[in-house]
Amino acid sequence: MSTELEKRNIRRMSNKESNRITKECICDALIGLMKEHPYKDINMTMIIKKSGASRASVYRNYPSKETIIQDITKNITDELSASLTGLLQKSNTYEWFFKGVFKAALR
Repeated sequence: MSTELEKRNIRRMSNKESNRITKECICDALIGLMKEHPYKDINMTMIIKKSGASRASVYRNYPSKETIIQDITKNITDELSASLTGLLQKSNTYEWFFKGVFKAALR
């Protein structure tokens, strides 16, 4: 089984890029582990091993698995918000969007 870092086959990069990749690998590792184990049974050692990142790197970015979940949730929310913003900017009107949202919510 290869780690998340090994899957990316990365050689050299800036510190900023390296940190971004490390965080992605940690998040991907937790998501992968949640496919195999109940969340309550996953510990930081499992995440460290699966991610391929050093223990120091993991704890520098995330003091607990809950903070990893918070980061994953924030990333999903940010991507959804950016997608909706782009969609609304293209439409030139917000009315059709909100009518659709509220219509779906009332069903």
